[in-house]
Amino acid sequence: MDVSLLPSSRNTLGTHLYFFDFFCALVSPWIAWARCDPLLFTGDHIGGAAAYAVTGFVATVAVVAVSNIGHVLLEYFCRRDLAALVRVGSLSIVITMILMFGAARLDNIPRSLPAIHLVVLLALMVGWRWLASRLANGRKVRDAASSKQPVEHILLIGANRWTWLYSGMVDALILGRQKIVAILDEDPQLCGRSIHGHRVIGNIHDIGAVVDEYAVHGILIWRVVVAGRREDIAQGSWIHLERVCAMREIKLDVLAEHLGLLDKGIGEAGKCEPESALAAELAIIRGRPYWRGKRAFDIAFACFLLIALAPLFLLTFIAVVVDVGRPTVFWQLRVGRDRKPILVYKFRTLRPPFRRDGTPIPEAARLTDIGRYLRATRLDELPQLFNVLRGDMSLIGPRPLMPVDLPQSAELRLSVEPGRTGWAQVHGGNLITASEKNVLDEWYVRNASIWLDIKILAKTLMTVVRGDRRAAGFSCAP
Repeated sequence: MDVSLLPSSRNTLGTHLYFFDFFCALVSPWIAWARCDPLLFTGDHIGGAAAYAVTGFVATVAVVAVSNIGHVLLEYFCRRDLAALVRVGSLSIVITMILMFGAARLDNIPRSLPAIHLVVLLALMVGWRWLASRLANGRKVRDAASSKQPVEHILLIGANRWTWLYSGMVDALILGRQKIVAILDEDPQLCGRSIHGHRVIGNIHDIGAVVDEYAVHGILIWRVVVAGRREDIAQGSWIHLERVCAMREIKLDVLAEHLGLLDKGIGEAGKCEPESALAAELAIIRGRPYWRGKRAFDIAFACFLLIALAPLFLLTFIAVVVDVGRPTVFWQLRVGRDRKPILVYKFRTLRPPFRRDGTPIPEAARLTDIGRYLRATRLDELPQLFNVLRGDMSLIGPRPLMPVDLPQSAELRLSVEPGRTGWAQVHGGNLITASEKNVLDEWYVRNASIWLDIKILAKTLMTVVRGDRRAAGFSCAP
């Protein structure tokens, strides 16, 4: 999924650049070159070093500005931001080497220079961010420690990833108002181990003795938190846990329920368990060799189309920038195979529904002539070739629908990957009803073949040229 997922009207919020990033971009090439060649400042080498340093500085600043890594608040620097920095640094070095190759064929540049430059650049950019976050969070912890608020002591149930996430959140954000005192787990082999410094001190059945012993030392357990789902705990352990908490008037929370993170698939409201006949039919459909070999065809043909249509991509991109503005691509959440949520990308054809100040834009003013043309010719859907390469979609199949548009019984169409084009699209597209589209898509799933796919591709080309046409009295058969 996309890293930002911002609506179009909120996706151009300016560029933030930290001064220290300029400093890192400026000094890192010189440090790397000095490490590779101690004779850096001699007359024979200073010219090449200066050219490399200027190129590296410009490339790094440009990539940092485009990537918007400066949007990150320093005090909340995390692993995701670290991964973004690695990508930014790597891309900067690659661009630098490409420019240097084009200018001087990398003459007199040490082979180890790019790797050392990358290490130095990342060390500087990550190091100052880490230091800034530690200083900012340290001030908050000191301020919280000086407050007179009572501390709520928490006992965690379960040593798992939920515990790791929750304990880290409590330690970092609650700032002394809540404190995890220990962890209990059903697995006796975990006793004595720790997560974020919190020790596993016993079994769930020991909870009564643990609570009473903490009370002797003046620590009253106010709350017990089950780290995960209720189903993750054995029935007998859960009954004992409830009884002990009720007797001692301790609040019992289940973290998954408390945070609303129970396992629910997209479009669950309209989902029904497939009947035995439908389940048997789905098993037969998925077992066909055609579906197993279709992925290789999708990858090969999508790569061919990306290369062949590259000029068209560029022209469409320019048209969208001139007509609608940035960002040029938008996303919609759709339902993929087996109800997996996928993001489907398109070139923008509508202006944002809201201005930056929050006032709405009239509907009639949002669709332009260029946008109407891109929709009619399907050029706005060119970015979906990247969805095909990612495996979210196939070139041919039922069109992916938004959750609210799913028919009541959608198991058949959701048993295969959704398509960039399909049987319903070449039989009228937007000119046929939703129920007619569903009938056509289900017919395709039952009868798909390589020859039918070729026929759909040919009809798609005709649709692009002449637009959607609904044939009078069409049937669901070819």
